[in-house]
Amino acid sequence: MKYSWRKRNDAAIEGLPLYLLIIIIITAVSIGIVMTMLNMAKPPQTLGQVSLSTPVVVLNDPNKDGTYNNDSVSLVVTVTDSSGNKLSGAVITLTGNDIKTSACGNPYATTGSDGKASFSGLKCSVIGTGANPILITIEKSGYGKKTLDLPVVCE
Repeated sequence: MKYSWRKRNDAAIEGLPLYLLIIIIITAVSIGIVMTMLNMAKPPQTLGQVSLSTPVVVLNDPNKDGTYNNDSVSLVVTVTDSSGNKLSGAVITLTGNDIKTSACGNPYATTGSDGKASFSGLKCSVIGTGANPILITIEKSGYGKKTLDLPVVCE
């Protein structure tokens, strides 16, 4: 007697558990690979805390001509990453209120291995008492950008 697989219906379920077992094994291995890859991924680094050595810059008008200035502004900026580690290589720029270096250049510095950037002998001046804050910009490639305001007071 000649049998064909199309005519024989009594053995149709014999291979089904084996197929299900293969599908379950493949699924479990795939999930394991995906979970391993997710555990290897690190969250993106960002800038963390930024601290300033002085909370405010004070300008004076000793000759009472309406021009408030300070020719000896000093500032230390300390930068950390999102994990709290000191961040080296971050660029710090200062703008606003005509703030300049002693050579009349735009003040900028790069943090060292201690996460600090130092500024000294900066000149800052405004006409009248309407001083805006000094804008401190911190940026590093791969970490993003952060801006802070340093208040300026005219006395």
